[in-house]
Amino acid sequence: MFQRTYSWTKAQWDDPWKDIVETYEPGNEPHHFLGPVVTKSLPGAPDQVSPFLVIDGQQRLTILTILLAALRDAIHSTDETTAAKIHDLYLTNRYVSGLSTFKILPRQADREAYFSVITRAREQASHGSSRILDCYKYFCDKIGHSDEDDVQGLNPGRLEGPILNLELVSITIDERDNEYRSFESLNAKGASPPLTQADLLRNYFFMRISWSRQDIIYRTIWLPLQQLLGDHLEDFFRYLYMSDGEFVRESDVYQKWKITLDKLTSDQLLERLRNIAQAGSYYKRLTDPVSEADPEVSGRLVRLNRWGSQTMYPFLLLAYGQEKAGYPGPSGIAELLTMIESFLVRRLFCGVPTNALNRLFLRVP
Repeated sequence: MFQRTYSWTKAQWDDPWKDIVETYEPGNEPHHFLGPVVTKSLPGAPDQVSPFLVIDGQQRLTILTILLAALRDAIHSTDETTAAKIHDLYLTNRYVSGLSTFKILPRQADREAYFSVITRAREQASHGSSRILDCYKYFCDKIGHSDEDDVQGLNPGRLEGPILNLELVSITIDERDNEYRSFESLNAKGASPPLTQADLLRNYFFMRISWSRQDIIYRTIWLPLQQLLGDHLEDFFRYLYMSDGEFVRESDVYQKWKITLDKLTSDQLLERLRNIAQAGSYYKRLTDPVSEADPEVSGRLVRLNRWGSQTMYPFLLLAYGQEKAGYPGPSGIAELLTMIESFLVRRLFCGVPTNALNRLFLRVP
């Protein structure tokens, strides 16, 4: 639950491909370095392969299996035996059922796209813009077409060895170690791309939530919030924290939230997460006024957003949060937006600098 969704892009796909191409050339060492992989052994049945929880190395293992799937599909018509071997040995385990069939099990948000690649059902995936599908298409193109930077006349049938002859550092933490804290220590500053403040907050919440409740809470609370806000999720946590009247720098969002959340019990933390998800629906209206049902409020938000007036978001999140108590309601929000608009216009005509607005709106409540 603490892992982020698959986030690697072409910048990260290029490096392993260049390594593989180098090992493909005659005379070069037939292996490449995958990097460190940190795992924790999980309890398994006596008649099954022991499962491992991936703490660090998720993105690299994912890209490796996608590359193998691309190679499998590229050689299927010319070397069906090798294609079947790649599928059965490195991508799936046909002797078990359910999710255990897959050698790598990504987070819920990535599973449809990932499973479609592994099972050769890509046309059935609804996530057409998924980075997993983009990664698969990238490697299919690389395997199928040589360019000036690659080996001329690259033979897909000879790629299995360079791909699978890899080196890695394998670290397995003790069963007494907390995997969430290990993830935080390993990734807080050194991940590539860097973890966002929202990534660290997700890790923190699920570190505090009991294992038995994690899946349902992720599916019903966190994932819908993440899908609703998308790239705005990190800004949302910053503005929501500031709605209590305290300014926070972008780089300090996680630490500030952590200080606040550390004081809560497990039940209080879960209730706070539900409230945060509700606030996410308010923030969606602010950043995407089309989702605001009231036409007057929507129109005013469109105009303010066009001016780049995000400094008002903490105050408006606080105002929207009073909806449960019946105040201020659509008419009250519209009146607040009218006052904010008037205030901003008068400051503009008076030549008052805008650099103080961020902290000024924090003092309004």
